[in-house]
Parts: sequence; structure tokens; C-alpha cells
Amino acid sequence: MRKITVSFTLSADLVEAIKKAASRRHLSASALAEELIREGLRAKRQRELKKVALSPEALEKIEGIVAIGGDAFEDSEAIYE
Repeated sequence: MRKITVSFTLSADLVEAIKKAASRRHLSASALAEELIREGLRAKRQRELKKVALSPEALEKIEGIVAIGGDAFEDSEAIYE
């Protein structure tokens, strides 16, 4: 993997927290920072995937693909009665 050196300005308390956490995990601070950034990006990507919206037309195209039966609205109403 190609590496590039970058520079960030971070608060002193954050830098100390990263150093302590890296030490406990036997990692360099830069390795931990890279891991944290990757995890954050992965989590953000997952959140964005959950936000995918479908148009009514797209939903109509998939209607009936899985036919289990029942009435979800009726079932949900029964729960709250």
C-alpha cells in the first residue's frame, strides 16, 4: 500500500488520547490514527447505504417478488389495540 505523509492540526488532548490508546494496543500513533479514520469512513459509508431511497416507481417494480401473505398494516394495528 502506498503511503503519503499528511499533516493535521489536532487538539493536544486528542493527540494524548491517541498516543495512550496506541501504546495500550502496541501500535504507533499514526497506525492507530489510520485505523480510526478507516473505521470512521467505513461507518459513514454504512450509514449512507442505509439512507438509500427508492422512488415509488422502483418500489412498484419489486412489488410481489416475495409474497408471504398477510396484511402488515392490519398486523401493526393489532399490536397497538
